[in-house]
Amino acid sequence: MNAALESPVFAVGSPGPSIPGELLARPQWLAWWSVTGPGRPVQLPNGRSSGVLKAQAKPHKLPINPRTGGLAASTRSATWSSAEEARTAAQTWSLTGIGFVFTDSDSYSGVDIDNCRYTEVSPSGTGVHIIIHGKLRAGKGNQAAHHSGKVEMFSRARYFTFTGIHGRNGFGRTTRRTPWPRQLR
Repeated sequence: MNAALESPVFAVGSPGPSIPGELLARPQWLAWWSVTGPGRPVQLPNGRSSGVLKAQAKPHKLPINPRTGGLAASTRSATWSSAEEARTAAQTWSLTGIGFVFTDSDSYSGVDIDNCRYTEVSPSGTGVHIIIHGKLRAGKGNQAAHHSGKVEMFSRARYFTFTGIHGRNGFGRTTRRTPWPRQLR
């Protein structure tokens, strides 16, 4: 586990973080594991080896299939599960947390803003995750520079890690947002 994340980022076994019920009800969850890129493979919870991880300072967020302990994929629904199965897998294998997969068949999008703190605190403790109703157009770029960090937005084929930790100004619910701001269209 990454030194910045010394324990799981959600309270496994407790009533749980304040993740909206409408998201918890969808079978679009996976577990994830924060691994610093050593430039070599790592052993996955199922005993198999990952591919070679690129050496990098920022940890990799490996998506883990809650049922098998192998790698999950944001484009393969067979590697997803319920939120409860994802929590159980994270606890069983001492993983970092759980994540929600965005798809074309749901109405959710996620916004990841680095180097700030409100709504849901990201696993690094220095960013925020925002879940809204609304979709980006297909093919639209998903990253933009913002002050000293970046903003990432996803509507499909990606997953978000979840902490359930709300910042000072967080509401703990999804919000309808239409249309997207002009600069994001």
